[in-house]
Parts: sequence; C-alpha cells; structure tokens
Amino acid sequence: MDDIPLAADSEYEAAIARVANKAAVYGLRLTRRPTPVGQLYTLAGPSGRPLTRRPYLADIQTTLRRLGIDA
Repeated sequence: MDDIPLAADSEYEAAIARVANKAAVYGLRLTRRPTPVGQLYTLAGPSGRPLTRRPYLADIQTTLRRLGIDA
C-alpha cells in the first residue's frame, strides 16, 4: 500500500512527504504499510528491490544519510 501523502496535514505527514520526495529525486521509492503494531516503511531502489524495511521513519532517514542523501 502506497499511502505517502503528497501534501501534509500534520507535522508527521510533512516529514514523511519530505523524505519520500527527497528519495524520489534520487530514484528511490518510499512506501509505508500499516501493521498491527504501527507502520512499516520500505525504501526501494530504482529496480524496486527493497534497500531497507524499518518501523520508524528516522531509521529510513538514517539509511538515506548513509547513501549520501540528506533527508
């Protein structure tokens, strides 16, 4: 399920949108999927292969920074 907001209604959604947009500039795709305990974020490369799956947006931001992307 890809429900990443393009426009933000809250500070949290704004952060998600910023990370998703920044990733897209580099050909990456951020998706999130609801789970029984919260959200699961997946960052995928241009081929669609997942680079990482994490339950916290901050972990995705850390992964992007390791790739040299300030998000």
